[in-house]
Parts: sequence; C-alpha cells; structure tokens
Amino acid sequence: MTEEFDDATEAEDLRSEIARSRKAERVGWVAIAAVVTLAAVVVLAIIAGVLLFSIAAVSVN
Repeated sequence: MTEEFDDATEAEDLRSEIARSRKAERVGWVAIAAVVTLAAVVVLAIIAGVLLFSIAAVSVN
C-alpha cells in the first residue's frame, strides 16, 4: 500500500515538474518574442527619424 502511494506521489511530482517546465518554456518564448518586437520597433523608429530629418533638411534648402 505504501509503495503504491509513493508511486502515485512520484507520478504527481513528475506531472507538476513537466507542467512547470512547459510554463517556463512558454514564458521564455514570450520573452524572446517581446525582445524581437521591441528591436523591430526601435529599427522602424530610427528609419522614420532619418526619413523625417531628410525631408526637413530638403525643405529647408
């Protein structure tokens, strides 16, 4: 009886460890996606700034 209980407890521990691992993996992918999105926004903002500066420079001349 004790052996069955230990097996059940071990199986439950294993299941919760797998769930934690999957959750951590999802959080990791979300963090990577957030960083890539932020980098894309920064690059687009730099391009927009350069274009606006170029248009302003041409307008002044």
